[in-house]
Amino acid sequence: MAHRRPGVHCGTRFGTAYLWEKSFLDTQNNQSFSSARNFRRATRDVTMSILTTHGALKQSYILPILLGIFVVLATVGMFYNYPLTTTIGDETVLMASSLKMMAEPSLRPDYPTNYHMPAGAYLYLPFFAGLLLFLRLSGLFGSVALLVQFGTLEYGRLLPFARFISVALGVACLYLLYKICRKLFDDAPVALTAVFLLATDAWFVFLSHFGKVWIPQMFTILLALYCIVRFYRAPTVRLRDYVLIGLLTSVAFATHVVGVLVYLPFLVAQYYRHKGKNLLETFVLHKHFWVCNITFVLGVALTYYLNPFGFQNYFNQSADAALGTAGRTADPDANFLQGSFFYAGVLFEYAPLLIFLSLIGAYRLFKKNREVFYLLSSFVVGYYLVIGPFLGSMRAQPHYIAPVVPFLAGIAAYGLVSLWRERLTMRAKSVKIVLVLAFTLVSLYLPVMFDYRLMQETTQQQFLRWLYTTVPAGTKILDFDAYLTINENRASIELTKRLNPSFLQKRQEYLLGLPDGAFPSPNYFVFQPLYPNGVPAEIDRHQFAYAVLTWHTEDDYKNILEEAKEFGVTPEKLFALFPANATEGTYSADIENLRKPISNLLRMKHTGPIVAVYKLQ
Repeated sequence: MAHRRPGVHCGTRFGTAYLWEKSFLDTQNNQSFSSARNFRRATRDVTMSILTTHGALKQSYILPILLGIFVVLATVGMFYNYPLTTTIGDETVLMASSLKMMAEPSLRPDYPTNYHMPAGAYLYLPFFAGLLLFLRLSGLFGSVALLVQFGTLEYGRLLPFARFISVALGVACLYLLYKICRKLFDDAPVALTAVFLLATDAWFVFLSHFGKVWIPQMFTILLALYCIVRFYRAPTVRLRDYVLIGLLTSVAFATHVVGVLVYLPFLVAQYYRHKGKNLLETFVLHKHFWVCNITFVLGVALTYYLNPFGFQNYFNQSADAALGTAGRTADPDANFLQGSFFYAGVLFEYAPLLIFLSLIGAYRLFKKNREVFYLLSSFVVGYYLVIGPFLGSMRAQPHYIAPVVPFLAGIAAYGLVSLWRERLTMRAKSVKIVLVLAFTLVSLYLPVMFDYRLMQETTQQQFLRWLYTTVPAGTKILDFDAYLTINENRASIELTKRLNPSFLQKRQEYLLGLPDGAFPSPNYFVFQPLYPNGVPAEIDRHQFAYAVLTWHTEDDYKNILEEAKEFGVTPEKLFALFPANATEGTYSADIENLRKPISNLLRMKHTGPIVAVYKLQ
């Protein structure tokens, strides 16, 4: 059975009246009340009651304000690199799958290009259905065919809407975290503090700018966690509660495989709901528990049916990671141990204050509320143990650790509020104001710096603006950056279809069915020498007028220049550079995978890679 903490609700006028009456009776019964100490004590009791009453009224405004702050932080810079679609990894996968489902039409996002699990596409679907319906009814597109053509050829124009969906789901994550903390702690200040910590977290704000899978993943994890917490706190539970938890756990899994780890808090909740019984009765012989498991397994089977490509992709990656981890563990020269601590380093780089407060909160929770400690920390520890050794030493991407942040925010909020109440409640008002302002400014530093960088025109945008206004249409261009999309002519697309059909995109295939006049202009003959077995011999290496190279580090520059020498590219043929004052050694960071952001965001002088144009003819 879950137990709520008893307490006197003094946040009402009745609680205030009680304290006034108590103070008056104390005055009558104790003539020494005139002493300054007793007077201050009685006055403080009454004042705190009045503040609590007004505080309860003000708290109803705090949550909307915090959500509003997050919306501002997450929407500033939303048009980063517009209308390019490939400069942020995996950003168009969910959007493209949703659009394809409506264009075909189909109820399954089972496309070879959709290498994500299917739930994310379904989360996007109602948003894009509403947008396309509005565009059609508004008169901007005279027919469904024109709307389909726009969605196929200009889907980069729709990318900000996918980013808006991430912001909307981010707001939902914050609200769910608030409800979870209210259920767990029965303490509004803790819940509001947790919302603030998550709303100003650098990773959470940064990922909310883009249409990647991670904000939908956090949403489905928190949705499942909310039902688990309700299950844990409920006086009685029914079969439908177990079914719902199994269903939502499978939805979290169907968004990204790591979502299955929300099952760990459920195991903790199940254990404490049946505290006093042995493990056999709690798990093995508990019929409703097995109904939950069966529901989850059926959800996994449905996930495979809805998109076998994404399912196979994730499990092939997991198998490769497991085998690679085993090999590195046995290899004394491998950096397995260093890789295992990769994400710990990332957390300290991006959220040092959150980590510090979560350590305090974890210690206090362990001492005072051990059940909640295990419920929240089970996900954090389990998640890290799964992805740390596997991905930290193999496919390390800093943002993979982001799903633990809401859990850390809840733990940290408990630590911060309890520390404040014990150490700072009776401090001078000016001291508390200074501390709150300092804490707020420190929390906002990284999100604001990210927003500032995302607002800047990128080097890719500068290059394309220069290209389309300077270089004549039809010019032959050698493009060494697979993520830099240049308008192509028919001959360019036909060459890709003949020599490298696996790289032919839906947009390119659609263009081949249109007349030349319908192609985006100006357009060029663009060749990307990205062939696993080398560039085919039939390609004339000296036919190109320009070569475009991009790099982030000096080592990248040396490697790409070595590859380009085959086509006659030399440093002496440099024609244009973005930014104009860059050199091969100029600091240039990949903002999506930035390390040490506290210092490197200040160090950055431009956003995007260095883009160099070499004139070959």
